[in-house]
Amino acid sequence: MSRLTFWNMSFAKAAEHLDGDELDLGALLIPYPERSMLYRMPDGSLRAQGIEEGDLVVVERARQARPGELGLVSMDGASVLRRLDRGLFQESNDSQATIEFQGTATLLIRQLT
Repeated sequence: MSRLTFWNMSFAKAAEHLDGDELDLGALLIPYPERSMLYRMPDGSLRAQGIEEGDLVVVERARQARPGELGLVSMDGASVLRRLDRGLFQESNDSQATIEFQGTATLLIRQLT
């Protein structure tokens, strides 16, 4: 027959638990921080694509966009996240707009609470 033993436990400071094998969450989410940036979705315009207002999108500046991927472009100085067609912005209604490619969306981070 086994006996149950109750231990008097107290919680130590977090620093006392560090033993060198901790995971760096930032490195898991953004493997190339020197060539990546975070873009916060300002509205629900991409809700049909599964991106909600307030979501964070990791954008890799050095990665070339493929057709159909989401890319961050600057239209006359304003950053916009949109679906790309052959590396170009599909929804340019204004042919006079200055469009500059900023990077390809690679990861979505959503806060659940």
